Amino acid sequence: VWVRPPADSLTFVAQHSMTSSCSCRHPSRAATPFAGHLVDVLGPRGGLTAGMLYLATMLGLTATLRHSWHLFAIFGVGLGIGFGLLNLNVYSAMIMQIVPKTHAGTAVGVATSGSTFGQFALVPLFQHIAATRGWRTGYAFAAVATALVAPVAWTLLSISARPAQDGVEPTSRGGAADACGLDGSGSGT
Repeated sequence: VWVRPPADSLTFVAQHSMTSSCSCRHPSRAATPFAGHLVDVLGPRGGLTAGMLYLATMLGLTATLRHSWHLFAIFGVGLGIGFGLLNLNVYSAMIMQIVPKTHAGTAVGVATSGSTFGQFALVPLFQHIAATRGWRTGYAFAAVATALVAPVAWTLLSISARPAQDGVEPTSRGGAADACGLDGSGSGT
């Protein structure tokens, strides 16, 4: 998200924000395979929660920028890694681990549409806060919002992290898969 800095903003933000926005793409790409490994090691709950908390930290640090090199290091590299940790490919890998194969396509579609809806809902709010209260407050808001969603994700992903090795579908422990009818029973209860 690139927000046009207010006139009273620090000069380096106005001068370097587009360059640092572009520079976060490479760390994001580099972090994506690591994010997949993180999901393999920590499971979907741990991988997603760790990624969200990392991203919240980087968003919070972005609100504290004082020098141009901070913009490149924290916004460009730090947020780039955070975006890579929460890449849609990572979500797809998590879904494939926790949802029965018969519902995996639907679940990936729901996750993809959910991520774009989140952007649709939060980006205008972020823009409004940044325009009325300043860009630092906007990033602080984004950090708090992301940090608050992490425990929700942890709770909703309270289902098995891996399918059994013998080909049996993942089992549920009353989490989001049951609530959405993705527990294999088709009942949704």
